[in-house]
Amino acid sequence: DPIVITSNDDFLTYDFPGNGTEFDPYRIENLNITTEVYNGISIRDVGSFFVIQNCIIDAHVYGIQINSVSSREILIYNNICYGNFIGIGVSTCTNLSIENNICSYNSEAGIAVGSSSAISIRNNTCFLNEIGTSIGSSESCLFTDNLIHNNLIGFTFNHNKLLTIRNNQFYKDGIFFPFDKDGEEYDYSLFVIENNTVNDLPFGFFSELTDEIISQEYGQCVFYRCNNIEINTILISQTHNGLTLIECSKFEFHNISVFNSYNGILLLDCLDIEVYNSTFYYNSVGLYFHNSSNCYIHQNTFVNNLGYGILMNHWSNNNIIVLNSFISNALTHYGPQARDDADTNQWYDKNSKQGNFWSDLSPEMCNYEIDGYADSKDLYPLNRLESCPDFFIRKKMKISLYSILIPSFFVLLIKYLHKPSRRQPLERSKI
Repeated sequence: DPIVITSNDDFLTYDFPGNGTEFDPYRIENLNITTEVYNGISIRDVGSFFVIQNCIIDAHVYGIQINSVSSREILIYNNICYGNFIGIGVSTCTNLSIENNICSYNSEAGIAVGSSSAISIRNNTCFLNEIGTSIGSSESCLFTDNLIHNNLIGFTFNHNKLLTIRNNQFYKDGIFFPFDKDGEEYDYSLFVIENNTVNDLPFGFFSELTDEIISQEYGQCVFYRCNNIEINTILISQTHNGLTLIECSKFEFHNISVFNSYNGILLLDCLDIEVYNSTFYYNSVGLYFHNSSNCYIHQNTFVNNLGYGILMNHWSNNNIIVLNSFISNALTHYGPQARDDADTNQWYDKNSKQGNFWSDLSPEMCNYEIDGYADSKDLYPLNRLESCPDFFIRKKMKISLYSILIPSFFVLLIKYLHKPSRRQPLERSKI
């Protein structure tokens, strides 16, 4: 049966070992809890010391939920939480340790911490959850020595200060840096992110790096406020976002391959990024622009990405996308292989009359319509028929024709209005 404790006296009703002191905490241990109600173990608003250890919990929402427990060294140790919405959930707590637990098959998160401080998450194993572990709106937390694998997102965080991410192993997922800053400035340079691996390769975190060439193999890379960087000859696979750039400028990517990941490259608030001679395949999205502009994307191949090959949000402008090959991206779910929600991006070169190759361009199509609010078009697909007319010649002809017809129309109209009337005046009636 589930355990619900909302006061210190509730511990006594369950007859747990211990007396609730620092040296002899209550021990909730060796239990197998399976329940269809809200939580397996729920503890809130208590001042006693306690330990939850060696339990197996399968509940409807939380396996273990700890809320509003502060200034106590609480230990959640060596439990198995599976098949819940969240395996272990902690909120508004201080000085709490989550160690050596196994959290799997939870539909939302294995471990979730919110609005807390001094929380240590150490030596846990989280797999086959939507999110392995998340920490939000918290301060001075540690995420160390954990094994995280086969989640959609391995580890993510939001609105945190002084976070340490160290010595963790990720397989087939990775670390997700949040998109939306909600008006607050994050300073990731104050985070400690070191000695983590993704698929047995280093997790690369670079903060405020300038004037560097990077060609070392990485399992996943994040660049924060870096500029003038060249990245070449890197293969990344089976992670969340292969390469993430946050507030970066003047990057040059070439000979990059990212596959079986969520986003191949994610650009957040970036400027002047060039990507060429690179391949993105079997990702959810090949290249995602979020508030990123003045980029040059050319001579790349986007193949069999489940979503769009390239996706641009409303505030990504003045980007040029030419001479790329889009092959069988998003054809099952969305239709067009790319999406553009901004206004000023260019999908062809006007001077050379060259755009991109589109595998789903049918013979009767002379241009390719890009999905999105911008109503963008590639007017010169590389694989269109030679018999297709030149868009700009037709446009010039239209303008020339209009320039003749419109003035002529006004001349005729003026002549007509000034033409004397042929009608005879009516004879005045006699008096």
